[in-house]
Amino acid sequence: MLQLHRIRSFATVICLMGLVSACAGPIQHATPSGKVEVTINNVTKKTVKDKLVDTMVNMGFIVTKSDDNVVVADRPNPTAMIFGTNIGTPVSRITLQLVQNGKTVRVIADCAVIASPNTAYENRIDMNGNADTARLQTQLDYIKGDLERK
Repeated sequence: MLQLHRIRSFATVICLMGLVSACAGPIQHATPSGKVEVTINNVTKKTVKDKLVDTMVNMGFIVTKSDDNVVVADRPNPTAMIFGTNIGTPVSRITLQLVQNGKTVRVIADCAVIASPNTAYENRIDMNGNADTARLQTQLDYIKGDLERK
């Protein structure tokens, strides 16, 4: 009887956790793009790009593309709940666009989970409204402060 009571209690807790997380809707970023972004003053695009690559590597990402205007970084995400046919481990992907306007550089982040990465069946799931993107915004704000102090 005690065992059955514990199972019911555990099931109730799981249901309540699901309801609470379902109530937490997507977040809206108060930026021009509606995504995670930052504008850094008195810097070059190269300086910003180098700092972004260093930061992404320190966060456990693998930089898969880097050119003058874009940095793409992936990190395996085996806990991603993706239904359907998947080839390989899903990845969390952050694509950072760099736009220079005079002495300012605007960095715009696109966040996604990619199922079947690097295949013809790659499937992108938008994560820009996910609560975890608030941490990326904090990281970009920190980079902005760091580069503007130099």
